[in-house]
Amino acid sequence: MYKYPLIIKKIWLTPLRRSPQKEIVYRVEKRVNYKELFDRLKKIANALESIGVSKGTKIGVLVWNTLEYFEAYFAIPMMGAALHTINLRPSQNK
Repeated sequence: MYKYPLIIKKIWLTPLRRSPQKEIVYRVEKRVNYKELFDRLKKIANALESIGVSKGTKIGVLVWNTLEYFEAYFAIPMMGAALHTINLRPSQNK
């Protein structure tokens, strides 16, 4: 059993403690380690907080599958807000 709930914010504790310098590779475009990525997530959360986003706020994300989306996928729930992915491609079925 864990001593804390398994929420996204807490899931980052293990790699930050055990291997903060271990590299994460996003395609061939970007390489960051866990510490650098977590710092980027905190910056995103702080920026969102500065414009009024708080726990329970719903945020629609309209972006391609990029590193920025990956960061939003973690940063938004970590601050207690809800991430809502918006499909870029309209449905062809009518």
